[in-house]
Amino acid sequence: QQAQAINYSWAITMALLAVPILKQKLSRRALLAMLIAYVGVIFIATGGRWDFQQTNWVGIGLALASTLLWAGYWLSNIHNQDKPIPALFWCFAFGSGWLLITQWVWVSDPWQGYVDLPLAGWLGGVYVGLFEMGITFLVWLTAMRSAENAGRISSLVFLSPFISLLLIYFILGETIHYTTVIGLLLIIIGLSLQGERT
Repeated sequence: QQAQAINYSWAITMALLAVPILKQKLSRRALLAMLIAYVGVIFIATGGRWDFQQTNWVGIGLALASTLLWAGYWLSNIHNQDKPIPALFWCFAFGSGWLLITQWVWVSDPWQGYVDLPLAGWLGGVYVGLFEMGITFLVWLTAMRSAENAGRISSLVFLSPFISLLLIYFILGETIHYTTVIGLLLIIIGLSLQGERT
């Protein structure tokens, strides 16, 4: 639940990266939005333990690194004129190729990992590929292109983290920490502030 909530700060990270990459300026409202969102990240990271001794810094660091990857991906594609579906396909195909090459270089017996992978691992990979990174992207693109007002569709993004928390609670059985809820609310407030016209 911590990683899921922190990952929603990727839009704030994108605004920060847009300064050096796209030479865009940050308004005071954008800076305030970032401050609020990253205070939310701190709430989530601490888990209510303000001595920071129980904080999993490696996990938090990886979650924040994923926001850099997402932001970098969207910024690098901002001037891409290709159609979204073929572009997405080639992006994943290229990434898969690099993963296979890396596996062959670094793993002594690359095929053994596939043989030893349990059915749950295969099904998990298929689920992520189809539903988290595949069909959902296509549905989102279709919704954005079909909607009369893209802004109204974009606002639905703010429902996603709360629905995710409910699924984490009911399906995975994880206890939702109050700091996760507070931190997520702060991140959403920061995102909504950033999204408003200044």
